[in-house]
Amino acid sequence: MVIEINPQQQRKDNSLTIPSPTFYQALLKKIQELHGDFGAAAIREGFAAKYFNERTRIAIVRARHGPHKLITSVLPFVKEVDKKKVSLVTLYTGATMRQCFKFILNHQQKKINEICSTLQSEEEKVAIKEALLKFNSTQTLS
Repeated sequence: MVIEINPQQQRKDNSLTIPSPTFYQALLKKIQELHGDFGAAAIREGFAAKYFNERTRIAIVRARHGPHKLITSVLPFVKEVDKKKVSLVTLYTGATMRQCFKFILNHQQKKINEICSTLQSEEEKVAIKEALLKFNSTQTLS
């Protein structure tokens, strides 16, 4: 699942830092709270927070088919991650990580086009493209 993490209080640099264990635990805690032991046990196998981009605030969460519905059902109820007030929005549910990354690439390209239409200099446009389309191992959650 591709999830957008929107902070309630916007920061000046527009980035958001969330440690991977904290994000994982926040989702697991909410699943335990709403679906009980059954829900927690059902999603535990194969459940992982795989990717997070601090600038775009987009994350990828991996889960098995079937129990993924338990995760998507609790996302609107997660209001705090790492003592930061947030709201989570499901952007896309895909079958593979590859499909999720394709979706993110298309999603970010649309955002780039929106932003670039307001910019004048070519340097600003290149900097925005590099920041939004950057996929590297430092952004991957474990």
